[in-house]
Amino acid sequence: MAEAEVSDYDLFNTEAELDVGLKKARELLPDLLEIARLWKTVEFLSSEIGITRRRVNALEHILIPNIEESIRHISDRLEEVERSYQVQLMRVKEIIRHHG
Repeated sequence: MAEAEVSDYDLFNTEAELDVGLKKARELLPDLLEIARLWKTVEFLSSEIGITRRRVNALEHILIPNIEESIRHISDRLEEVERSYQVQLMRVKEIIRHHG
């Protein structure tokens, strides 16, 4: 990592606290950078969780109910067709019995 320059920094005309502060800043900089990296990761994950939550809601409240309604409609229609087939079969049997 490149060293940061401090303008007008003179060893003879500054307090010792400045040296301590600069040393601490250099020591803390890697940790601050790691915290910033982690913060960006948390922001990204939070955004992805929001997207996933919206997708789940769409599935639960729109897509799945629509599919279930389609299944009910198809099942009802199949039952109607089956009943109609049974009625036709009974009529055919009745016709065969009368003519046979």
